[in-house]
Amino acid sequence: MFQEGYIGNFNSIIKVYPLFFDILAGGLGVGGAIVQASHLKAKEPPSKPTLTAIKILALISLIAIVLLWLSGLSLAYLKYGTLHLGIFFYIKLLGAGLILIGATLSNIFIIRSSKLNTKPNPVIMKRMVSLSRIGLILAIGGVAIGFGG
Repeated sequence: MFQEGYIGNFNSIIKVYPLFFDILAGGLGVGGAIVQASHLKAKEPPSKPTLTAIKILALISLIAIVLLWLSGLSLAYLKYGTLHLGIFFYIKLLGAGLILIGATLSNIFIIRSSKLNTKPNPVIMKRMVSLSRIGLILAIGGVAIGFGG
């Protein structure tokens, strides 16, 4: 059997994982977007090493988002014993889903364009960034309103 102190420490430790993956995914996503935006403003395609770096940033960001989902759902279930936590939890999940879709599609478009040796379509990439931003607003709003008290 677990001791009471062990369970408390375990819950404290597992709370750090979603936060870490959230910061990692967000930072990498913003970093990749800044690199892409700077090349769009300069109206010149990124070099091969820059494209490789963008591809790596996007992949690590996608992995962090998947790990964020897994750790966040695990934490919610461990803390509350259920995933039926009300409308704001579902709004948060919708937002997180939009972020996951945006990151996945961005990765697909980046990988496809690098295989075809072309630059990613800026219109599509801008839409993926907008989708992720809407998801971020929903996810943060759902958490702030639903669990902020």
